[in-house]
Amino acid sequence: MKRLSELREYQNTYIDKDLQRVELLDTLHGDYCHGPGSPTSYYCGKANYQIILASGLPVSKDRGHYHDQLYISFEAVESMSDEQWDELTEMLSALTGYPVLDDELLIRLERDAIIEYLESDGISDLIGEIERRETDIPFCMPELTADDCYKLLQALNIEIGSDCGHAIIYFNAKKAVDELLQRWNDYRVDSLILSSARGIYIPRDFATDYGACIKSDELADDLTCLERGPDDEYYWEAWSRVLDNAVLVSTDGREFTLLNGIDGGIFLLNDRNEKEFLKGLIS
Repeated sequence: MKRLSELREYQNTYIDKDLQRVELLDTLHGDYCHGPGSPTSYYCGKANYQIILASGLPVSKDRGHYHDQLYISFEAVESMSDEQWDELTEMLSALTGYPVLDDELLIRLERDAIIEYLESDGISDLIGEIERRETDIPFCMPELTADDCYKLLQALNIEIGSDCGHAIIYFNAKKAVDELLQRWNDYRVDSLILSSARGIYIPRDFATDYGACIKSDELADDLTCLERGPDDEYYWEAWSRVLDNAVLVSTDGREFTLLNGIDGGIFLLNDRNEKEFLKGLIS
């Protein structure tokens, strides 16, 4: 029974006298709270499980409702060869200092699970959160693969976790969309052209300073109205049409639309689109 006594010294084993076996707890147990991306997730246990099961050691398994349990019977412990015993104790010693036997396998298992989740629910959760938002600069999510969605969440520094003790993957869709839309706003806003300090004279100043840059002549009458100032009875009505329809062309041929900021300042929006934006984030 010398080997059994030695196994008691390892923190990742449990000696079950009733069932006459040594349970290898770290094959499926650990600190699950860190989620995928850390070596102490559910998938750390799953990776260890696969390594030990494929090792050739005389291990058996119980199939449970949520997971399987690996164990070695007392009899098998005492009858295994010296080479097998050395292999087992080396694995247990390694798990004492670091919770996973194969980092590459862990990373692959985690990534496969994340991609499967994004394909089934994650992308639709992200799009649903975007559609619930009312934004000054509209955003329409282009068609997105699970692989690209994974890269996008990484680019946004959004942690992807797993439920404690289970393989359930999740991420904070609200936080992800907050970050995504903030970066989208920063990407689209080119410059402030009229500050809110101009007050009711913003429309007039826009017409006089930028009217010549407007692409078509369809707003010519409205611009003339704005140039007359806020005393004109159609001043604000004309300004509303200009805000909604004006397209300005720069000297180098770039096109811009207008954004009325929260404080009343007027910003130029570039004509770059969502597909270009996402490509820049995930490339």
